[in-house]
Order: sequence, then C-alpha cells, then structure tokens
Amino acid sequence: RWSSSFGTLVLREQENKVSGVYPLGRLSGERAGNRLDFTYSEGRVEGKGWFELSSDLLRFEGKWVEKGSNSWKAWTGDRLLDSGEDGKKWLYVLETPWESNLSSPDLSFGAMLRSIFGNKEGIEFRQRSFSDAESFRNVCGQAAFVDGPIYLVVAAHGETTGLYGGAGLISGSEIAGALADIPNLKFVHFSSCAVMGGEIPDLIFAARENVDSLEGIGGYEIPVDWMASALLEFTLLDLILNRGLSATRAAAEIPKILSFSGTKAPEGTSIPATHFRFRPGATK
Repeated sequence: RWSSSFGTLVLREQENKVSGVYPLGRLSGERAGNRLDFTYSEGRVEGKGWFELSSDLLRFEGKWVEKGSNSWKAWTGDRLLDSGEDGKKWLYVLETPWESNLSSPDLSFGAMLRSIFGNKEGIEFRQRSFSDAESFRNVCGQAAFVDGPIYLVVAAHGETTGLYGGAGLISGSEIAGALADIPNLKFVHFSSCAVMGGEIPDLIFAARENVDSLEGIGGYEIPVDWMASALLEFTLLDLILNRGLSATRAAAEIPKILSFSGTKAPEGTSIPATHFRFRPGATK
C-alpha cells in the first residue's frame, strides 16, 4: 500500500508480475530489479509508465504518459506501513435499493446491521449502495484501500447467475471481477437468493487465484425466506465479529445453533430451510 500522487495505490506481486489499483483506475506490469514498467487504464483513458523503487524500499519515483501524448509527468509514492495498533475488523455492506416506488416503505438491511454492529468496539462499519455492474465495481474497489480485514455483506435480489441492481442483472463474471483486487478481503456473504446455487463462488475464487486472504464465501442455494436469512446472518456475523471465530468455524457452528439453516427444517417448525452454504477458501 502506497500513498501516491494519485491517491492510495495497492500493488500485488506474483513472481515478477505486478497488478494494482488506485482510486482512478488500475495498472499492470512487470518488475525487473527495482524498476516496474506498467500500463494503466482509467476507463476510456489509458497509457504507460514506470516506477523506480528506492534502496530502502520505502519510496518510489516514476513517470507516466497518456497514450497518444509525449508529455511525461511525475508519479511518486511512499510506502504505507500497517501500524497494527487498532486491530479493527471492517464490516462493509453493499446494498441495492429494495424499494420500487414511493409507495413502498423504506427498507435497508444494512441499516439493521449498523444498529447491531455499528457501535461495537473494534468494528468499523461502512455501507454503500449500487445499481449496476459499474457502480458495484466502484464500491468494491473502495475496499481495496482499507487497512484491515474486510468482511463483506452483499444485500440484493439474486439468482444463480448474478445479482439484480436497479439497472438490471450483474453477472457472475462481473461480480468476480469486482472482488478480484481487494487484498484484505476475509469473507463474503451474499444476503441474496440462490447466488450459491450456481458458478458464482467458483468465478470469485478463480478471479482471486493469486490472492489468498479469502477465508470463504457464504450464501444460499435457493430463494430464501427473509426472516430466516436475517436471523442466520445476525448470528453468523456475531460469531465472527464479536466472538472472534474464523468464518470457517462460524459457518460450521450455524447448523448447530439454527436448525433451519440446512436443506431441511425440523418437522413442525414454521421457518423454512435456508439451504445455507459456505465455500471455504485456500488461505495461508
């Protein structure tokens, strides 16, 4: 993580291949010694550049130029060191508006989560909204600059092939691409119907094949009862954020605590089975 001329820059290196994100866009390139040559993209604008790392590894000096121009400009940065003093966990809720018109009452699952977890010591709570693939990628991209483990909840209408924003379906590949560059992402939970019933978890893990921070992905394989999902998610997040369990262990405890969380609810109970599913990651 670097404090750079264009905001916080997060770089990830795999062998000598480097990829990165910053508030305006993303870059990729190849390192040779202390020099990185890269190309960058900021939507419709693209170009190239280079960084030269200082001998103490704490600063870089560089230049960039927009495609079609000969005017090279400076791009410098200083390494951001994690103090590790606060040890805070980040609960980041992404939600699409549930109301279809003014006659519908206000509804926000994120607001409910804020009331439960927002004032807890050691937890930073943030909530953002999205409506389409571009806005979903943008709000996910903001998480790349957070210093600390991120627990992400995505609340929206869903199906096996994607999520619905106000502007239509966000595909599984678009979801995976948006989550690919968040270095400290520890857990993703889809508070959405049926997302875990298709290939979306596989797409996310594939997109993050060079990033091993993700403990796992949770959600439901079928359309789920709202209250059943809310009770499950309050419990799951409490186990992780308040009681200190890993996402894997918390997911394993859910069937022991909530009998309706599996594929079949106990006979005679009123809350239907949620078909909750947890897919573990390959964390180190």
